[in-house]
Amino acid sequence: MKIVEDIPQELIELLYSDSPFFSIDKLKKMKIDFVNNQYFIFRNSSSSVLAYYNPFLMRIERVEKRDVYGIKPRNAEQTFALHFLQNSEIKLAALMGKAGTGKTLLALAAALSQAKLFKQIF
Repeated sequence: MKIVEDIPQELIELLYSDSPFFSIDKLKKMKIDFVNNQYFIFRNSSSSVLAYYNPFLMRIERVEKRDVYGIKPRNAEQTFALHFLQNSEIKLAALMGKAGTGKTLLALAAALSQAKLFKQIF
């Protein structure tokens, strides 16, 4: 996860529009290094947005806070975790963090929400 300050307001508004994505070309002036499947918090003085770099489509996409199997993410990190745990393009995921931050709960909720894709959930 990377926090990027001073993002132009029009790009934040674009992510909140009906088509919540834009090409990475719009951020070239900011000289941001993109890593596959990287998550961002884009901020400026008046607003912010959670975003994800989709390496397959080479674009920035908005990440929405969604309930998964009845579990509601409580912060940006949990929102990002649920997003990547449900992304079928990501074949292997590792969650790291302090004890009690919800890693096991989020992984189980994401797995149960996609149970029909698996033979077994441990």
